[in-house]
Amino acid sequence: MYAFRIGLGIVMLACAAGMAAARTPPPRSPVPTSPLDGLPIVSIRFVRQNVFDTSNPKTSSWLYRAADAIHIVTKESYLRARLLFKVGDRYSEDKAEESARILRELGWLNPVSITAHRKGKGVEVIVRTHDLWTLQAGVQFSMFGSKTRTGATIWEENLLGYGKQVNVSYKTTFTRHEWNFFYLDPDLLATRKQLWLEHLDTTDGIHDEGWLKLPFYSLDSTRSWGVSFVRQQMDEYLWSRASKAVIGLHAINWIRVWGGWRLGSRTNAANRIIVGWDHQIDDFDRWHWIHQPYAYPNPANRHIEGPRFGFEHVADNYEVVHGFRAWTSQEDVALGPNYSVHTTYSIPGLGDGHWRQPFDASFHRGWRRGRWLFINDAWTSGRLEQGGAQNWRTGAQLIVARTGFEGWQGRLMVENVSNADGELQLPLGSFTGLRGWDPFAFDGTGRALLNVQWRKLVREDVLGLFSLGMETFIDAGNVWGGRVDRGTGGVRTDFGVGLLADLTHVGLAHLIRVELAFPDDGSGFVVTGTTHFLF
Repeated sequence: MYAFRIGLGIVMLACAAGMAAARTPPPRSPVPTSPLDGLPIVSIRFVRQNVFDTSNPKTSSWLYRAADAIHIVTKESYLRARLLFKVGDRYSEDKAEESARILRELGWLNPVSITAHRKGKGVEVIVRTHDLWTLQAGVQFSMFGSKTRTGATIWEENLLGYGKQVNVSYKTTFTRHEWNFFYLDPDLLATRKQLWLEHLDTTDGIHDEGWLKLPFYSLDSTRSWGVSFVRQQMDEYLWSRASKAVIGLHAINWIRVWGGWRLGSRTNAANRIIVGWDHQIDDFDRWHWIHQPYAYPNPANRHIEGPRFGFEHVADNYEVVHGFRAWTSQEDVALGPNYSVHTTYSIPGLGDGHWRQPFDASFHRGWRRGRWLFINDAWTSGRLEQGGAQNWRTGAQLIVARTGFEGWQGRLMVENVSNADGELQLPLGSFTGLRGWDPFAFDGTGRALLNVQWRKLVREDVLGLFSLGMETFIDAGNVWGGRVDRGTGGVRTDFGVGLLADLTHVGLAHLIRVELAFPDDGSGFVVTGTTHFLF
């Protein structure tokens, strides 16, 4: 059975790669893409719009003016530092498009446009940005059937207009109560280095993590480096029928250092190699059934210590679309093909005495035909050990969506784990897309899920705050290889309706989903309210 599932994973990855290869675009032509390409940039002009347009009668009342007065518009100096060009450089439409994409990736600027026109013997570049609301202070609430998540937060995503994020929050989740503190600086000391620090203090443990890195900022970036760490002492759970079934301590001590280099000159893609060192210790203790009088087998402890190698391929192939996830926001979709492969050689004399080779790989390909968008993803990870492949996780998904204000969307996802580690579980429920059941309703080490929905924009602008749409949907799912339960007992289905609100003036969380789903067992209904994307 394991051999069959491993073979299935290989077949899924091979099919995905074959689909992508058949549709890989030819290399980018070396000729300029714009008649302005190659001309010197004589000036860069910024047009920065606040959250609300108070010159519009619909958003001119005191409430909108007060919001604009409180919000600090992103500083011009910060925007200028994000661009891939400066005054005196030769203009490139490719770099202008990539710079706009980098600004949108921040999460609080949308829409963003960068255009150019002749000025004297050169060009003037105009950068237009629209700030979204970035201060979140108040209560939070989300619902997945009988499971809710509540809390309070103070989160500034663009501190003083310089792009830094600070968060202090308290949450009650499916699993625990938690205090969370984090700080993100995406432009440390104006050097494009990035710093992230997070501390999580919960009712069942603590979790600290962080990193300092110089990322591959753009496709033309020639090098990258970084160091990251995770320290954790926290209880983890296995679930059965939406309830905690097994509990145990999982202690993590993880450090990674790495450096990366781009290979060759840029054509239509960036090829990069990564070299680093991994130190990872996973210890497990006191695992037991919560409502049973006997112990659950402790997952095996692991110590990984050794060099890490990787290769990444990122294609310069993106589309800006509207109406894929959100209704009206600009959404950057990578069409690829993009893929990566990483592996670590754990040295027995430095680790726990066992030869191990962790690995992970991913593949992404998208293409567009008119208003139809197709996205194909595949992934695999695990460890090679003396007994063969351990915790070998393989999966693939295909997303088909008609963009715009009305149309069909669908997703098919299959995922399986062979020789799963004792702490791993692939549950199925409303949190993962089977919307008629509570989260973690079904237990397995393999799962398949189909989502089909039709959605329509009802009103593009409501009070200048959001766009409102509706949806109808059908879901079907199955799990196998249960750890603590018998699984779904066959394919389970549900159907339902929902409302989708595109928060056009709020950063990062651009969509609210409120859905009512009816499962096939006639047990009633499940309500989901969340800002998470399904696709």
